[in-house]
Amino acid sequence: MKHSIISLGLLASIGLTGCIEPKALSSKSSNFITSRLQSAKSTAYAKIVKKHDKPAYIKESVKKYLESHKASPEDSPFTTEYIDLNGDNIKDALTLLSGVRFCGSGGCTMLVHQGVGNKKFKLISVTSLVKIPITINDSKTRGWRDITVQHANHILFSEKIELKFNGKGYPSNAAKEPKANSNDYSGEKLTFLQTGN
Repeated sequence: MKHSIISLGLLASIGLTGCIEPKALSSKSSNFITSRLQSAKSTAYAKIVKKHDKPAYIKESVKKYLESHKASPEDSPFTTEYIDLNGDNIKDALTLLSGVRFCGSGGCTMLVHQGVGNKKFKLISVTSLVKIPITINDSKTRGWRDITVQHANHILFSEKIELKFNGKGYPSNAAKEPKANSNDYSGEKLTFLQTGN
């Protein structure tokens, strides 16, 4: 009985609070609520930006690549994931470009930059017609991890292609590579969440 009375009291107070007209709130209370909401919103946004923001050192390298193809980050958004591909304990960068200049029905263009230390990167390969999800496999070829990508061979169907390091970089066209032998891969799947320019 006691719990029922407390529950009814809580419900009544919630109901009455919901019935208060916005004009009935004092300007001080209204300003306090507004400032708290704005603070929460800006804090949440800052966390998202911090988590997904592209570091300037890779952004500049990608920008140079885009400019060499008469494109810009404004018309060709991109997103980057970092992972050690060659086991040197330095993270390398995989960048997936988007926009009409770098994407078609078969997929988009993927750049692979080798991390060379001191937050610097060197472009080692450009692969066209790549679709997500992209898996960085545990298997290696010539010391570099194999990369499994999707490639759309028809409008409705896609197939898995395994890109293997050839000594200088990864293949330039996923469509020209043979289909992957197995559907069972162990490795890390990269999502490439789009975050804008």
